[in-house]
Amino acid sequence: EDPVVAAAGGGREEPGAGEPGPKIFNFSAKHFDRLVFFHLTVLDGSLFIWVGGPGLGLEDLQAAVPTRYDALPALASLRGAADGPGGSLAQKLSKRFNRLIFLSFNLEGAEPELFLFVQKELTVYLKELFGDPPPASAAG
Repeated sequence: EDPVVAAAGGGREEPGAGEPGPKIFNFSAKHFDRLVFFHLTVLDGSLFIWVGGPGLGLEDLQAAVPTRYDALPALASLRGAADGPGGSLAQKLSKRFNRLIFLSFNLEGAEPELFLFVQKELTVYLKELFGDPPPASAAG
């Protein structure tokens, strides 16, 4: 069964979508009996992503930026543990979409299946938003 997706604001941009400046997206998805909220703020060349549950919070904040010097984007932990699920997800999304990613992952006790669900939901949503990025070239 497909996950139930309830979108706040229909998952579309807030008013002023055609104007320059930040664009805000909110949506939620259900993983079995657990509701997961997603908040995305798109800035020029970067993206802030907040993932959490009904308890809200900002216990984790990671920043990942692509670099030509390493296969994985550089990661800085601004709050929480860099080796947690937020750091890994920030790096994967930064590499996939070639942008600076600020990610706050606030789901306590997230089992691997929930983490993979969140990764899939974000990847699908960001592909719709930015398009499928071209494959990275081998030449740097």
